[in-house]
Amino acid sequence: MTSILELVYSLPFVAGAVVGVIVMRTVQFMQARAADRRDPLPDGCKRKVPRIGVTWLGGLLSLAVLGYVLLQVDTTERHYRELGSEVRRCQIEFNSALVARSKITTENDQLSREQRSLLADAADAQNLWISRIINLPPDIADLPDGDPRVTQYGRTVTRVYFERFSKILIRVREIDKRQLELDQERAAHPLPEPSCGH
Repeated sequence: MTSILELVYSLPFVAGAVVGVIVMRTVQFMQARAADRRDPLPDGCKRKVPRIGVTWLGGLLSLAVLGYVLLQVDTTERHYRELGSEVRRCQIEFNSALVARSKITTENDQLSREQRSLLADAADAQNLWISRIINLPPDIADLPDGDPRVTQYGRTVTRVYFERFSKILIRVREIDKRQLELDQERAAHPLPEPSCGH
């Protein structure tokens, strides 16, 4: 429908229609003159070419206006269909960026919670270590500080603490490294600038 309306309301079509009307009227005049020569009217009058009827002109004008309105409606519909496609494309692009950033944020949040838990475990381990160093078991509590059993107990408690603390520290550093990577990923996936409809 669009191509037909655009063809009808194009300058070549209108020029062709005007030329067609002129040629039609010329042929009608020529036919009337030829009929007057071949078969003259009894009273010597010339045959008249009938005018284009007002009804026909009104109908053509109404058809022209209706067609023009339909063309404008179709043009507007195409414009908004294209705009809708552009907005949909923009929305898909924006949603994709949001999903990528959401995954980064979710992982970062999980790592932050794990890191806080590990730091709490490290503080608990340190409190337990200090408590065990200060509050010796009853079997060695009354021995002097230099006694080999007290020294051995202190070394054992300290070694256990540092083994536990080292594991926590390694994981905290792994989390720090991964969070730096996530920061770089977030910087590499910025939210797109709003460009819908431009």
